[in-house]
Amino acid sequence: MGADPAVQGNPWDEWDRAPTAPAARAASLAGYGYRLVGWLIDWVLTGVLGFGLAAILGQAHSSSTRVSSGLNFTLNSSLYVVTVPGVLVVVAVVLAYCSVLIGLWGSTLGMRTVGVRCTHEDATRRDEPGVGVGRALGRSAFEYLLFFFVFFPWVLDMLWPAWDRAHQTLHDKVARTVVVHREG
Repeated sequence: MGADPAVQGNPWDEWDRAPTAPAARAASLAGYGYRLVGWLIDWVLTGVLGFGLAAILGQAHSSSTRVSSGLNFTLNSSLYVVTVPGVLVVVAVVLAYCSVLIGLWGSTLGMRTVGVRCTHEDATRRDEPGVGVGRALGRSAFEYLLFFFVFFPWVLDMLWPAWDRAHQTLHDKVARTVVVHREG
């Protein structure tokens, strides 16, 4: 006899439960340290690529200010200015980088460096090399929407794997993905 749907557990309990799919059980879940180091590598790489492209397109430039006083005191200040279109260029680079690499191959260069990859929670899709460009784009877009529009939830998203049993970020939970250690 089936369980009464009205008596079943709170749907939010799903967010706190480690995935039970064989995909998650077969490969060990990547811990917070691996995820953080991989993310930092990708952050530096995409920052250099994105801001470099914005500069090439004339949407980012250096600005300096010099303030002098009559007491032989001079203050030089340099600032890197990025226009709104330049920020959009950087966001496009990040989204393309994450979507294509995770979507097709399951890992970014940072993830590959630390030996982890992104996979489906669904066991029947365990052997696919990536999670699909659409799912990867949704995963990345959710992360960057949090960053640009509501900064505190983005920080929470980045810290979430530290206490989550499946070491998932909120954007992993939305996309139904897990990050695991690569085999081989």
